Amino acid sequence: MNLIGTADGILLLLGLGTPFAAAAQVLIEGWHAFAGEVFNPDHGARALMGLALMMLGPGQYSADGRLYGRKRIELGR
Repeated sequence: MNLIGTADGILLLLGLGTPFAAAAQVLIEGWHAFAGEVFNPDHGARALMGLALMMLGPGQYSADGRLYGRKRIELGR
């Protein structure tokens, strides 16, 4: 599990496969949050951050942002 978490963190730092790496973070941290006898709020917060990152997508300066461009939602007047 440490190898998967490390690889996931490296992908997120480089900005490669951001939605998939963030989804993996949500699964890993969600598992750690609920795996023990008591809910661990640190892992729960990390899972929520991964969920937000998964929905927002890559940043402007990430590798994904350079390869595929940023998604922009235009709202009407």
